[in-house]
Amino acid sequence: MFVTAARTAFVDGIHVAAIFGVALALIASFLTRRFLPRHLAQTGAMHSPVEALENAAEFGIGGAMPVFPDEPRAPEHRRAPLTADTQPTAPAS
Repeated sequence: MFVTAARTAFVDGIHVAAIFGVALALIASFLTRRFLPRHLAQTGAMHSPVEALENAAEFGIGGAMPVFPDEPRAPEHRRAPLTADTQPTAPAS
């Protein structure tokens, strides 16, 4: 008896979720049709291909942070090269 009630509740929950999903999709499609422009002005490329590549690299591709900083580091912020005296040691186990 408990198993039947649980299965019925699960299936009813899936139906409610599907109905809400369809309703949200319909509302979004009507709002999109109502408020977005039907035609776009035909304009050419805003940048050359090289500038577009530079912009993509600057913003990072795929959500990654840029590889290069905006400003080069000042000499006082650069790390000193590692020597035999300053080599990092492995932590003791």
